[in-house]
Amino acid sequence: QVTLMGLLLDPIQHRVEFSSAGHEYAYLYRRSSRQIEVIGTGTERGMAMGWDPTQTYEQIQLSLEKGDCLLALTDGVKDARDSKDRRFEAHLLPTLQAYATRSKRVTAEGLAQDLVNLV
Repeated sequence: QVTLMGLLLDPIQHRVEFSSAGHEYAYLYRRSSRQIEVIGTGTERGMAMGWDPTQTYEQIQLSLEKGDCLLALTDGVKDARDSKDRRFEAHLLPTLQAYATRSKRVTAEGLAQDLVNLV
């Protein structure tokens, strides 16, 4: 089974197009509302590649504003587990919420450090 997420970023128009072939979802932190949107949980999350040669994949467009943070991860990150068998995914939203108002570099480093601390 092969999964794939496609993200096409248009920095001029401040948009991103999203499509998924059974891949994990992405997260979009909206600076204006300080809320996190989970992207790719609906029909746009198509089936994994190779199962049905007639399968088509829906695309969605998202508008981005200054300060928004789009985060896409491999399932290996979300599925990482600690010694008590707890998945990192359970820590992901609060961690992203805590770091998302900072620079993208600090956000990435903070998420990476929290993952290392968990496992």
